[in-house]
Amino acid sequence: MGRLMVYFSVGSNSSGKLDELKILIVEDDEHLRLNLIRYLSNQGYKVTGASSGQQAIDLIRRDEYALMLTDIKLPDIDGIEILKYLQHIDARTECIVMTAYANLNTVLDAFHSGATDYLEKPFPLKVLERKIAKLNLFTS
Repeated sequence: MGRLMVYFSVGSNSSGKLDELKILIVEDDEHLRLNLIRYLSNQGYKVTGASSGQQAIDLIRRDEYALMLTDIKLPDIDGIEILKYLQHIDARTECIVMTAYANLNTVLDAFHSGATDYLEKPFPLKVLERKIAKLNLFTS
């Protein structure tokens, strides 16, 4: 499996502190999850990772996130259920779902469950960069 390197635009939020922007990565592929965490942390973001749906829900209960990037196919609770839970708890969190198993029903389920955007793996980094930039995470 090839590496997926991710680039997110760096800016500052309304308080001027990049490290206040919290991102949750929900991905069962350890290699991908750790690469995303490492890269985003190096950019100055406060990044937390979850390897399962239940772990993500536990983290969402304890903390608030500006952005969640989640896989749809997870070993326990799928990403759609996490989205539904997140919308119930904090609808302000932006969410991009990622999956290698895309079909029209999956896309529609993701959007109806609160996804801000959708990416099919593998995806070009420029596409991801544009999607993140559109979210305006640095404004309140």
